[in-house]
Amino acid sequence: MRSRTTKTDDCAPDPRGAANARQSTTEERLRLVLEALRGGMWEWDVANSLQQWSSEVYDLFGREKDAGPLDTEAFLAQVVHPDDRSLVEAASAGPVNPGERIRRIDIEFRIVRPDGATVWVSCIGVLELDESGRPTRGFGFIRDISARKRAEQVQAESAQFIHKIVEVAPYHICLFDLDQGRWIYGNPRLRELLGYDDDSEESSIASADALRHPEDRERGIAYRKSLRDLPDDAIGELECRFRRADGTWAWYLWRSAPFARHADGRVSQVVTLLADITAIKSTQEELQRLNAELEQRVAARTEELSLANRELESFAYTVSHDLRAPLRTINGFGNMLVEHYGAQLDADGQRYLNRVREGAHRMGEIIDTLLKFSRASKGQLSSTRVNLSALARGITTELARSEPHRNVDIVIAEEMTATGDRVLLGIALENLLGNAWKFTSARDQPRIEFGVRYGHGNPTFFVRDNGVGFDMQRAARLFTPFNRLDSAVGFSGTGIGLATVQRIITRHDGRIWVESAPGAGATFYFTLGGAR
Repeated sequence: MRSRTTKTDDCAPDPRGAANARQSTTEERLRLVLEALRGGMWEWDVANSLQQWSSEVYDLFGREKDAGPLDTEAFLAQVVHPDDRSLVEAASAGPVNPGERIRRIDIEFRIVRPDGATVWVSCIGVLELDESGRPTRGFGFIRDISARKRAEQVQAESAQFIHKIVEVAPYHICLFDLDQGRWIYGNPRLRELLGYDDDSEESSIASADALRHPEDRERGIAYRKSLRDLPDDAIGELECRFRRADGTWAWYLWRSAPFARHADGRVSQVVTLLADITAIKSTQEELQRLNAELEQRVAARTEELSLANRELESFAYTVSHDLRAPLRTINGFGNMLVEHYGAQLDADGQRYLNRVREGAHRMGEIIDTLLKFSRASKGQLSSTRVNLSALARGITTELARSEPHRNVDIVIAEEMTATGDRVLLGIALENLLGNAWKFTSARDQPRIEFGVRYGHGNPTFFVRDNGVGFDMQRAARLFTPFNRLDSAVGFSGTGIGLATVQRIITRHDGRIWVESAPGAGATFYFTLGGAR
C-alpha cells in the first residue's frame, strides 16, 4: 500500500492581500479623479457637529491638515463667505418631508481662505435623515469652480456690454426671422427711424413687407431669399424705401449677418442693422443732377471752344493768304522805288520809304508769329522721345551764324531728353533761347545756359541768361500775347513768343515760370508731362 502525503503550497495567493491591492488601486484612482476635478470629499457628523475633510479639501480651503476638524459653527464663521452663510445653512435645514430619509445637496457658494482669497466652490452631497426628518450624517464632494465663475462673469459682462451698445446705437439693430418675415427683437431705434411713437403701433411696423415701397418689394423678396444661403463670415446689403408714420418714404440701408440656421444649414434668422440713408440718397441725387448739369456746361463750352478753334483756323488761313498778298505788293513796289527812283528822292523821301519797307517787314514777322501761335494751340501732337540737348545746339548754332561778331558763352547740358512733339518743343526752345540771345546783347560777357534739375516728379528744365532782367512784379504780363515789358524797349520782338511757349508747355501737361531781377538776368523753368 502506498501512502500519499499532501503538502501545503507556500506560493498560494493571499486573498486579503489581493483585496488590499485592489483597494489601494481604487483609492489611487479616486485621488487622481479628485485632483483632476480640483476637489475632495467631505463628511459631516451632525450629531457631534464635526466635519471631516480629505486632504484635497484642506488644500482647497487653504488650511493646514494638522489643524484638525472644524465644528459646524466654526466652518460657517471661518470658511464660508459672509454673504453666502445663509445659503449654506438653508441647504442643510430645508423643509421636513414626512418619510424622507435622504436629502440631496447641490449648491454653489464662496469660501474665504486664510490669506483672504475668495474661491467659488460647488458642493454636491447627501444628508441622511432620522425618522423625524432631521439630518444625522452627511457626505459628499466639493470642488473649485472659480474658473467657470470667472468665465460666466466675463460672458455676462460681455452680454451686458453688447446689450448697452444695441440700446444706445443710433441705428436700428434687430433679430429678423426670415421664415415669418418679421422683426422678433429690436432696440427702440426702429420706431424713431420710422416716426412711430406709440407702442400700440408696434404690430404695424413688425412686418417688413407691409412697409416697403411697392417698387422695392421684389428686390426685398430677392434679398431675403439670398440671405438663406449667406455664409457665416458674409454680410448682405440692401437699399430700399420704407413708409414712415407720416406717410412719406425714406431710404434705409439693410446690413444682415447669419444668426441661426435650420438643420439643413439654411439661415433662419439674421442680425440686421437698419440705417436711415435718406440724406445720403438726396445728396447723391443732387450730385447726379449737378454732374449732368456740369456735363451739359462742358459740352456747351466744348462746342464754344471748337467754334473758336474753327474761327482761329479761318483767321490763320486769312492771315497766311489774304494779308500776305498786300504785303508782297508793298514790299515789291518799295523795292522798285529804291531801285528806279531812289536817287531822285531827298533825305526825307529816303527815310519815309525805308519806314514803309520796315513796317511791311515788321508786319510779315507778326503774321509769321501769329501762325506759329495758332499751330501751338491746335492739331494733333506727335509724341516721340526728343533730344532737347540736340535741339538747343542746333538753335544756338543758327543764332551764332546770324550774328558772328558776338562772343556768347553757351552751356548746354548733355543728353537732356523728354517725351513730346519735336516740332512744337523746337518752337518753344527757339523762343526761350532767342530771348536769352537777344537780351544779353548789351553784356560784355554774355552767358546762356540750358540745363535740367532732377528731384521729385518730372525733371525741371531751365534756360538762364545774364541779360537785362526785369521786375518780377510785372512777370504776370510775360505770357500774355502782345504784352511787352518796359525792359524790352529797344529790343526787337512781337510780344507773342512767350505766350506761344506757355501754350506748348501746357499742351505737354507741364508748366512754366520765371525768376528774374532788373540787371540780373532771367531764368525760365519748365516741366514736361508728355504730349496730348
